[in-house]
Amino acid sequence: MDAVLFDMDGVLADSHDVWFYVMNDVAETLGFPAITPEQMEAAFGQGLAEDERVFYPGTSMEALTRHYEEAFPRHIVHMRANPEAKEVLESLRARGTKVGVVTNTPQGLAEAILSVLELLPLIDVTAGLRPGIREKPAPDLVLDVLARLSVDAGNALMLGDSIYDGQAAEAAGVPFRLYQLKAGTSLRTFLSDVP
Repeated sequence: MDAVLFDMDGVLADSHDVWFYVMNDVAETLGFPAITPEQMEAAFGQGLAEDERVFYPGTSMEALTRHYEEAFPRHIVHMRANPEAKEVLESLRARGTKVGVVTNTPQGLAEAILSVLELLPLIDVTAGLRPGIREKPAPDLVLDVLARLSVDAGNALMLGDSIYDGQAAEAAGVPFRLYQLKAGTSLRTFLSDVP
């Protein structure tokens, strides 16, 4: 493999709780009903467009991005890195494998999260939501990372924790593996057979 692409939330980071608090913070700020744990579970990883449709109807993507970015620092205490992420990324980089992150989180916020988790220096390219790039399940973010890494789809592998990740990888022609941090699977073991 020339590159391994990672989804961020649920793979490199345990961000479920922080997003639950952020999304409820934004709901309160904008005057929408509170989001229940069950609603959050069903919606986790879906992207901003679906968040807007389901939880904040009529809110522009620009406004929603701004509100998320303003609320996130208030709840960052709930963010946790996958305990094996740093070691796995260092190992991939040491053997010459490029590392990319593909996330529906807005670009600036994704980079801030990875920086707080001390993972950003180990990542070659981060592709987050930004103007002109469709969120997963569209292939745009995956294709963007591949182009910026100069890697062919068939020579990369993508790890993600949701159906949206799998659909984006498939649409981009990238082999996909479902990995869920919350399942307790070792990331190191999960990637042990990657050539």
